[in-house]
Amino acid sequence: MSDPELIKISGCQNPIRRGDVIFVHGLGGSARGTWHPQKQNNDNNFWPAWLGKDLPNLGIWCLGYEVEPSIWKGDTMPLVDRATNILALLDTYDIGNRPLIFITYSLGGLLVKQMLRHAQDLGIPEWQPIVEQTKGIVFLSTPHSGSEIASWINHIGRILGPSISVEELEAHHPQLRQLNQVYRNHQRLSQIPMQVYCEKQKTNGILVVNETSADPGISGVIPIPTDHNHISICKPESKDSLIPRRVKQFVEKCLQLSQQPPPLLLQPKTEVKITQQAKDGKQNVLPNNSTFQEQSLVDYSQLRKFLEKKQWREADLETMRVMLYIADREESGWLQRTDIEDLPDTAIQNIDKLWLQYSQGHFGWSVQARMWLECRGQPGKFDFTIYKNKFCDRTGWYINKDWLKKHEDFQFSLDAPRGHLPSLSFPDRKNQKIKRTTWKEAFEYLLPRLFSCLKIQ
Repeated sequence: MSDPELIKISGCQNPIRRGDVIFVHGLGGSARGTWHPQKQNNDNNFWPAWLGKDLPNLGIWCLGYEVEPSIWKGDTMPLVDRATNILALLDTYDIGNRPLIFITYSLGGLLVKQMLRHAQDLGIPEWQPIVEQTKGIVFLSTPHSGSEIASWINHIGRILGPSISVEELEAHHPQLRQLNQVYRNHQRLSQIPMQVYCEKQKTNGILVVNETSADPGISGVIPIPTDHNHISICKPESKDSLIPRRVKQFVEKCLQLSQQPPPLLLQPKTEVKITQQAKDGKQNVLPNNSTFQEQSLVDYSQLRKFLEKKQWREADLETMRVMLYIADREESGWLQRTDIEDLPDTAIQNIDKLWLQYSQGHFGWSVQARMWLECRGQPGKFDFTIYKNKFCDRTGWYINKDWLKKHEDFQFSLDAPRGHLPSLSFPDRKNQKIKRTTWKEAFEYLLPRLFSCLKIQ
C-alpha cells in the first residue's frame, strides 16, 4: 500500500499563480495514466499537460491514491476515510489558498464530493478554505444517482475482472446514495458550478454509467452525452477534442466568476461604459479615475484572508498577483512603467488600506511613501542615491551593502523593519530569485502614484 500523492504537472511552483486545477482518477486508475490517450504513455503529451500549456498561470496537479476495485473491503481504505486522508494531503500543499477546480473521473467524482462534505461539516479550520475556494467541478462518467449505484457496481465488477467482490461493493451502495442526497440538498455544496459528461458507447458490451446515473440532480445541470465509452472518456486524443476544449472554457469561466466586488472604498456608481475587454477581466483598459463599478472586476478577498491570518509571505505574493491580473500581465510575471501608471487609483488605495489595517500601520505603501519623505526624498520623485543608501536601508531591503536576492530572504513578520512589505519584488517563478532592476523600477514607477493616490503629506 502507498500513501496518496499530489503530482505537480505545471505551474505549481509559481507563487502568484491564479488558481489550482486537480485531476482526480477513479477505480483502478493512476495519477497520470488515467489521463493518457489510449495506447500512449507520454507525460508531456496528455490532457493535464495540455491544459497547463493553455493556462500557464494555473497550477496543474494530478492526484494519485490507492483505489483498487475492492475499495470497501476490510484491507483497503473506505471512501469516507480516503476523503479525510486526501484532505490532510491537500492541506500540506496549501491547496485552498487560491481558487480551486477539480476534474474528476468515475469514482473520483464521488471522492471529491465526499471530501467537500467532510471539509464543510467537520469544522476543521485547515480544511474549510478548500470548500470556500472550490469554484468548479468537472464530472466524467461519475455515477451520482443513488438508484443506479447497484447497477454501476455490477458493471464495474464485470469489466475489471473477478478480483472485485461485487457483493461487498453492493452492500455499501446505500452509503453512496446518501452522499448524493446530502450533496444535492446542501446549501453551499450544491451551488458549486459543475460540468457533467456521460458516455454513450458501451465498454465490453456494457454502458457502465448511463445518462440517468451521470445526472447529479442539481438544478440547471444536465449530463453532456459524448461519443466515448467508460474507458476513453477520460483519455482525449488531443487538446482540440470536445471535452478538453469545453473544460478549458469552464475553468476560465469559473475563475472569472470567482472575482467578487471588493468591499472597500465604495464610490458612488456612475454611468460608465465598460468595454468587453474590461468585462473579460483585462483591467489595463480602465482609467485612473475608475469607479466602483469598474473595480468590481477585481477580487481582494484572498489578500484579505492572508492578511487576517498574518500570512505575510502569501499576502505579499498575492499583492503582486492582483497587480499582474489588473494589468493583464500574469503571463510575463512583471510590470512595465505603463502598467503601473495605468493602475486604477482605487486598486492602489484598496491594497494599501488592507495592509495598513491588518499590520496596524506597520506595513503598506503609504508607510513606504512617508518613509521616503523621512529620507529627504522629494514627493513622488525617485532618486536612486536616496533609494539605495537611505530608503532601502530603513526598509531592510539593502543590508550590509547587499540586496535581498530571493523572495524568501524577506522578513515575513511584524518584527521586520517598518515598511518592509509589500515588496513589489516579482520573484522568478522557478527559482524565486529577484531581478534587482525589475524590483527597483517597480518602486520607481509606483512612487509618484502613491503620492497622487494616497494623498501623502
